[in-house]
Amino acid sequence: MAAAIQLKRYGFEPVLFEKNKLGGLLWNANLVENYPGFPGGITGPELCSFMIKQFESFEIEVLNVEVKSVEYQDQVFSAQGSKSIIESEFMIIASGTVPKHPEGLEIPESVSPSVFYEVIPLLKMKDKKIIIIGAGDAAFDYALNLSSHSNSVTILNRGKYYKCLPLLFDRASNTEAIKYHTCSRLLSVENGTGSNLTGIVEWSGVKEEIDFDYLLVAIGREPNTKLIDRLEEKTRMSLIENNQLQLIGDIKNGEFRQASIAISDGVMAAMKIWKSIQ
Repeated sequence: MAAAIQLKRYGFEPVLFEKNKLGGLLWNANLVENYPGFPGGITGPELCSFMIKQFESFEIEVLNVEVKSVEYQDQVFSAQGSKSIIESEFMIIASGTVPKHPEGLEIPESVSPSVFYEVIPLLKMKDKKIIIIGAGDAAFDYALNLSSHSNSVTILNRGKYYKCLPLLFDRASNTEAIKYHTCSRLLSVENGTGSNLTGIVEWSGVKEEIDFDYLLVAIGREPNTKLIDRLEEKTRMSLIENNQLQLIGDIKNGEFRQASIAISDGVMAAMKIWKSIQ
């Protein structure tokens, strides 16, 4: 969105592909406190709403289709969507990340409707028992979000130490509806009888069967590079060097996945394109 707005300001007519809805993972954020301009912080959905309102004022074309593949031939990119093909001399890819799946835990297809990798689908749930696997910012942020909806949340950390911001850990520790366990892991999960799911959990070496409603996996994410994997590496590097192809946001920023960083990437990408053409 940031790149498209800046390109529009330069007089271009960018086309933005979005298979779901504008805003991406920011919709999951319980509270964004490091984005300037909002004293006291702002929720992810609220910040998304402001961004989308500003974006829509520029009347930028958005195609709500998933891009299936990207090709580069005769100095032109072609993006193959599920409905159409768009050709362009420049391409910006902000495809973000995909979630990591837990090792050693087999998730049967029959329980997959109750297993999630983002918190958004669960935000309308109330009075449910939810297990979260993870120990980073996302796991604790998700727990705080879900606990505010009268849900009972249990965080399972395979290791001894949490990896989230200390302030998130402190807030979760002071929330009665959130239980946090170290050296614990979910060994199996299957359809339950009295609840949605039944699982075997190992707590410090002791195995126990527990019932719960939903499983939320938050053990990290990895770059979603499937659109550029088919491009020859030498060609890809040359295109990036010439600013014809730009990777921005979480797809390239590793552990530095922040809205403010992604937005600056977008503005910079547009400026590089403008400079290249000039």
